[in-house]
Amino acid sequence: MVCASPRGRILPPTLRETVTLISLSAQSSCACVDGQREFFDSRRPTVKRNCIVYGMLGAFSTQIELQPCPRCPPVHRRYIGPDPRDIGLFNYNNSTIFTHELLNEYISAFTSSETPFEPWVQTISRRYDELPGGISFIGGGLFRSVWFAHVRLIRFESDKTCPSCGDNPDNVIWDGVSISFGRKHVSSELQPPTVIHKDAPERSSRPVSKPEWLQDIKMRRLIRDWLSSGGLIPEQGENSGGYQAALEDCLQRAKILQLELYPWLHNQSPSLKTLFARRLGHGALQADSKKWKPRREYLTLFQILTADEYSTQAMTRPVLRNLNLFLASPTANNLQGLRGFPALYTILQLEIAREGCFAEETLGVGQWLHDRTQDVLNKLIASNPTPLDQNPAFSLPMCGEFREWEKGVATVFLRYATALGILGCLTM
Repeated sequence: MVCASPRGRILPPTLRETVTLISLSAQSSCACVDGQREFFDSRRPTVKRNCIVYGMLGAFSTQIELQPCPRCPPVHRRYIGPDPRDIGLFNYNNSTIFTHELLNEYISAFTSSETPFEPWVQTISRRYDELPGGISFIGGGLFRSVWFAHVRLIRFESDKTCPSCGDNPDNVIWDGVSISFGRKHVSSELQPPTVIHKDAPERSSRPVSKPEWLQDIKMRRLIRDWLSSGGLIPEQGENSGGYQAALEDCLQRAKILQLELYPWLHNQSPSLKTLFARRLGHGALQADSKKWKPRREYLTLFQILTADEYSTQAMTRPVLRNLNLFLASPTANNLQGLRGFPALYTILQLEIAREGCFAEETLGVGQWLHDRTQDVLNKLIASNPTPLDQNPAFSLPMCGEFREWEKGVATVFLRYATALGILGCLTM
């Protein structure tokens, strides 16, 4: 793939019509697992697979021609795929295809306004959502991988690299103008933000032992691995031994769930075990399709609960008080106070919308979250020898007149209040 100015090399064409088949050509190849390349052989058989092409205004499904790679071991299931740059497409993984126009659009947005990935992906997603019955756009993580894979193939002009150090210099000097202080702000009072004030109160910094929601690191990782690898049904492509191997894998996963995860979760909280079994365990199996399809909201909750981080701090004191109020009276009005803990809020909101009531086990998990957070909070408070309200008050010296930046803020605020007609209310 080459990207250059129109005066130089020929740019890839812009795709304006849907294609029914993305065919193999002499340039088609496979990035083999040994680091080599295996090219298309017209004498060998080919197969056709479904794929999705993502463009500027929407996406469409089509077919792509592939050829099993004779170089890679069969266990890897690698294919020789087409290189459709001659029709303005970028083949990411033989199932997800992107138009050059879309990828170059982000290059333009980034170089002109330094647009981050997530806001740009959200903009394109909203454009896709306007199409009735259309295909949704991909997430920010996948687009980031696709864009970097695309940009690695672009040949930029010579002024994009250092003539002495090449593409990867050992030292880089960044322009610091945007983060520097103006000369008028440089005074004897200017100090780094890490300087400790001489009158700052001293508090104990002794950490609380095991502040995670679930304290057993081994079981946390077992739950995470079990969920991320497909739950009760292994992800497609994990097994290469056919039906018998897949069946043995399913039985092994069911054994882990029944003999390890369920008993341990029950010891933590019976409601936690019931919620996991109903929403992520056997209850997530679909009888008609024989697939394990849990809802994303419950997966998100257990990803937070099994994180190897101090995740209990996500439950702040105001949210803890609101949770206590909600558990005492679980109503839709009291539910709004749990917006500060979205993982639980979205689940409760989903249940009241789909089932007409809050599930008993979900309320039980809410009580467990409350008790666990309160326990960690009590340990933190106990490690502080002096209550916060008894510490000496600390205040900054006040200036007798407005500084320049304060005058600007006050002027803008007064204009805004006058325009809204609320200035009289503020001066009453």
